[in-house]
Amino acid sequence: NRPGLNKMMDDAKNNQFNALYVENLDRLSRNPGDLYEICETLEFLQIKLYTAQQGEVNHMSLAFSAMMSKDFIKNLSDKTKRGQNAAISRGILPIPSVFGYEKLPDKAWKINPDEARIVAFIFEMYTKGWGPTPIAKHLNENHTIRYNNQKRWVPSHILSILKRELHCGVFSWGKTEQRINPETKEKIIRSRQSGEYTVQDFPELQIVSKDTFNAAKQILGKAPKKDNRGSAHALYRKRGSKECGSNMTISNSRYLQCTSKGHPTIEACKAGAVDLRTASDQVIQSLLSYIHKHPDWARSQIDMHLKRKISNFAAIKGDIARELYEAE
Repeated sequence: NRPGLNKMMDDAKNNQFNALYVENLDRLSRNPGDLYEICETLEFLQIKLYTAQQGEVNHMSLAFSAMMSKDFIKNLSDKTKRGQNAAISRGILPIPSVFGYEKLPDKAWKINPDEARIVAFIFEMYTKGWGPTPIAKHLNENHTIRYNNQKRWVPSHILSILKRELHCGVFSWGKTEQRINPETKEKIIRSRQSGEYTVQDFPELQIVSKDTFNAAKQILGKAPKKDNRGSAHALYRKRGSKECGSNMTISNSRYLQCTSKGHPTIEACKAGAVDLRTASDQVIQSLLSYIHKHPDWARSQIDMHLKRKISNFAAIKGDIARELYEAE
């Protein structure tokens, strides 16, 4: 995802220059593996590398810079986490707005009484056996307050509120961590174990009791998983209605229409149905136009796909070799 660097390396391979000047080696990359790869490629192409601080780069300065860059990333990450934890202890939560609360001028949070009554109602009805759909229907018919300024309540809004642990006065931060696959360069999200992330009580932000929240959580755990077999094709699954912003779905295998059409709890969307072939052509033309305007992005996506395929092939090859060895 660095089109400037990719273009520079392409120019280097096409003999467009014979020397490269950078402010510092960390401008090329702070990842030691990527930095070594770039420098080895430039050395193979007989392109000299210079920095404003060190002059011509040699193997010693390269190794030192790679070590310092790795240490810088680790220290920056630790300082950021310490700062976030300190902010959380002062009641400043590093998350977007949550229904049921409002932010004060000093960035601290407090309960919004009107929205809190709706939150308490949702938990009460859900633990009494109501599902998300009838709760959304009731709110649309009897309340003027909407979820985060949306036009109407939908079942997904109800589920989002039921899963928010902050409503029982507990805030959890850092449950997941991001890692980069060294082979494919893809970002991988991993879940952290209990005790590895921040958990803090905020009694002043409690809207429902912990017993009520845990009861709702237990019911959610028993709920059947949603079947997505009827969802729209991947090309336009993310496309939303221009009228209401809801997702689109396939109807009668021929048309693409808003999911609110015929929904028992939602006011019918005014957007008309779109022919499936017309929608497909529009999406493909938009994608081709984007590729023509951003060739570096397209090249990076192709490279990432090829690296993933090569990685999978290597794994399969290893499995086959192991099976043959065991068979012998």
